[in-house]
Amino acid sequence: MNGYSGDLNIVICIGICTLSFYAINIDVVSLFTDSSFLFLTILHYIDVLYQFE
Repeated sequence: MNGYSGDLNIVICIGICTLSFYAINIDVVSLFTDSSFLFLTILHYIDVLYQFE
């Protein structure tokens, strides 16, 4: 379980870092669209990880 928690923390960190990158480099409208898609992608990835737990 500790290993899974570590993986989950990495996924969340990557997501936050990516959103920060978008926030710096892309206008607000594109940021909102891309971040919403990215958020759903991360949720799907986390759901897949739970299935293999």
